[in-house]
Amino acid sequence: MFKNSDFILSTIHQLKESAVSIKWSLRMFLSGDFGKITKEQKDVFEKLYNKNEAQISLIDDLLNTIKIEEGMYAYNKTLFDAEESLEQAISYFEDKIKSKEITIKFEKSHQKLPKIKADKGKIEMVMHNLINNALKYTGAGGTIKIFLEDSGKELKFHIEDSGIGIPKSQQDKVFSKFFRADKTHFAEGGGFGLGLFLAKKIVEDHGGKIWFESKDGKGSSFCFTLPWNNVK
Repeated sequence: MFKNSDFILSTIHQLKESAVSIKWSLRMFLSGDFGKITKEQKDVFEKLYNKNEAQISLIDDLLNTIKIEEGMYAYNKTLFDAEESLEQAISYFEDKIKSKEITIKFEKSHQKLPKIKADKGKIEMVMHNLINNALKYTGAGGTIKIFLEDSGKELKFHIEDSGIGIPKSQQDKVFSKFFRADKTHFAEGGGFGLGLFLAKKIVEDHGGKIWFESKDGKGSSFCFTLPWNNVK
């Protein structure tokens, strides 16, 4: 689909560098590095910061999709604590969770789980994508339940929300590239429809599976697994 990939990759990398520079400038304003700001100014900077974060995420999705199509998508597998990464992923969205007054129920395992061998950065990308989607499509005051389950053969990740759900007529397209659901069913727009496509690619390349259950208007439950044979 993409032509002149070297030029496109170079251009997108430059766009990302500019977006990241803007991000840290906005963060400096929010941190008071340039002096005290009013509440009204803070509100504006926070909105700009969040918009900028969303743009960076879109740029990353484009970069990763091009790399997949060009056979340049590599994995660097190391041992890491999946539960700890999941907790950090939840913390990343703290501001959004507070602003929408959403209740996050993170149920930790009663027993210490062994470390998993996988590409930490890419598995965390999957976590971020699923949590972000749950937040995006769950209304103010809703609930999101997140937990890990050890089945003996695999580690299973659960992200369940009380959001608006996915219409049955669109469910078979959810993991397709560039798929975006009908806007009439979703509270927030934005995105290229690449997040779940990338998540599926990453999980399956690790020998796992990803799936979901959803009812229109009654929330969604996304799950993915990583086999324990990835443990060193």
